[in-house]
Amino acid sequence: MFATASFVIWILLALLTFATLARWVADRSRMNEMPIYYSPWIFPIYKYYPDANDVEPYSSAVVAFYFISAIVWFWCIWVSVEISPSWLGAFLSCLLEGVIMVVTLYFLNTNNLQYQKIKPYVDQLVIKQAWLSAKENLVKMLQIDSRADYVSYEMWWRRRFMLRNYLKFWNSNSVHSWPELEEFEDQKQEYENAANKGEFLRSKVESWVDEDEVDLDSWEDCQKFLYDVDKETRKAYMAELETIIQFQLIILQNAKLLAVEEQCYLFQFIKAKRPELFLVGINFELSQADSA
Repeated sequence: MFATASFVIWILLALLTFATLARWVADRSRMNEMPIYYSPWIFPIYKYYPDANDVEPYSSAVVAFYFISAIVWFWCIWVSVEISPSWLGAFLSCLLEGVIMVVTLYFLNTNNLQYQKIKPYVDQLVIKQAWLSAKENLVKMLQIDSRADYVSYEMWWRRRFMLRNYLKFWNSNSVHSWPELEEFEDQKQEYENAANKGEFLRSKVESWVDEDEVDLDSWEDCQKFLYDVDKETRKAYMAELETIIQFQLIILQNAKLLAVEEQCYLFQFIKAKRPELFLVGINFELSQADSA
């Protein structure tokens, strides 16, 4: 039973590994045109699409790699149970963990390697153009017409914080701990000095809530509204996260294009001035591909 199942499992793993390597090679071959961003914790992963000038969540080869690793890890546990000596399965699982660690560090370092290559070509103009493109896509994604319509993640977080305090005070006459930041000191002092703390919290919520959407005197209505506010807060966070990632990937892409253009100008200059350069002792051997 074990031998037969292992044979089938490893055939499937071989097919998955081949497909994963093919996808990894395809991603690496187009990295200059469509760079991939790995978060500091690997996930989420984003890919830049130059045609749309936008980033989208992407399931790269690293996702398939971790899936394969999970299958192998469970097989190693089965090996420890079925095969003697039992330490063989433990040894294989330790070996697998080492491979996972090396591959993870490689993917984590991918962003640094990409930025180190284009660092000399990043200037203020490249950064400004990238930031404007990223903000333009943010506006399109949120479908807003003016700056006044934009509600940032920070603002949604503050709204959710005050709504949670309002509900907690309603239930237990206490509030959540205030963040240890100077910008919250004024609100904290206002709350502590307020004669009616419940009314103070309610007024903070009423300053932004639409009374037609929620009844602040209804506990059930407020709980439902808190769920909606949580969703909006997460939506704003993901939108700003994608904007920051897109900003970095556009910098990367624009700097790469600038490097290619500079290289083309250099070869054009060498081709045009080759006789003069030869007279002063400078000789270049250019291939047809380079001089094209």
